[in-house]
Amino acid sequence: MCIYGLASGWLAEHLLQDMQLYFGVWVVIGLLYNLYARWHNPEQQVNPLLVGALGMWFIADSFVITLVALCTFDVGEWGAPGTSAKKGDEGRSDAIAYVSDLRGTKRLR
Repeated sequence: MCIYGLASGWLAEHLLQDMQLYFGVWVVIGLLYNLYARWHNPEQQVNPLLVGALGMWFIADSFVITLVALCTFDVGEWGAPGTSAKKGDEGRSDAIAYVSDLRGTKRLR
């Protein structure tokens, strides 16, 4: 489907023109909001460049977080409880041994 859209020119004819229209609408809405805030609530006026930089930071930050998440598929080996269980009773923790001792059974260690 994507190859057909690229080969037939549909992507360039429709989607890119619509994206320019959407971008233009958002710019006009942002300009109107900025003017409204400047006239009626000057204490709420923000710098549009800082807001744009913040938006770009959110995109870049989510990209970095996604890459880090993809590199941490081995999270089970980071010492989570039960991941490195030893064979037999040697792998039981002191807390389990203590609880067993409170119930009247023999202490494991």
